[in-house]
Amino acid sequence: MCLVLAAYNSHPDYKLVLIANRDEFHSRPSKILHNWGRNPNILGGKDIEAGGTWLATSTAGKVATITNVRKATSDIPALRSRGLLVTDFLETSVHIDQFNQQLIHSADNYAGYNLLMFDQSQLCCFNNVTKSVEKLAPGIFTLSNADIHTSWPKTERIRKNFESLISSSSINFEENLFSIMRDDQQAPDKMLPATGVSKQMEKQLSSIFVIGKHYGTRCSSIITIDNKGLLSFSERSYNRVGNVCGNRKLFVEVGK
Repeated sequence: MCLVLAAYNSHPDYKLVLIANRDEFHSRPSKILHNWGRNPNILGGKDIEAGGTWLATSTAGKVATITNVRKATSDIPALRSRGLLVTDFLETSVHIDQFNQQLIHSADNYAGYNLLMFDQSQLCCFNNVTKSVEKLAPGIFTLSNADIHTSWPKTERIRKNFESLISSSSINFEENLFSIMRDDQQAPDKMLPATGVSKQMEKQLSSIFVIGKHYGTRCSSIITIDNKGLLSFSERSYNRVGNVCGNRKLFVEVGK
């Protein structure tokens, strides 16, 4: 996952609203949103190459998503795919605080990442580069390919657009969220971050929605958990030129 916005206890109707875009090479095989049928049941897409996922939830209402840290480098090859950490969290029976301690101990086994986790009681973000755990207070948070405190043009743009949306009418809320995620306006050159890729690539990656021949936004995802415990998970898939090529939606009544 390359761009995430999470609104935690910041909307009158939802305890959590999470919207995210997955940017990936078009050639990397994956499976769309589905019920994995494991115990506990996992709902999410699946990375066929490494077996993990970029974003998923469980029937217990736990949610996890992962982003890579673009500038983090190491001479030591990663021992394990980062996407497996998402399912690790969804399947574990240990408390989230204990799980975060496990992440600290295993941090060096992975390439740079942020893992955003929600367990119905709290929202946390772990960064393995700094080996730091952030317990997030109610609010609106954006996360891309740096730590959760780093502001990029795309994270500020999505925050501004989301805040404008929730302050206005909630009619067609989900469709308006998808529209926010489909924003392909690139940042001005003077505002581009320096993350170790070429200037041309920085420009391409600076938009909320990325279009590219070989690499781009593969899907947009929306997870909402309302105040009655109904979890909704919607996914919209895109082809190489940014056209919709699939839609999927699943529901979970958390705790039932």
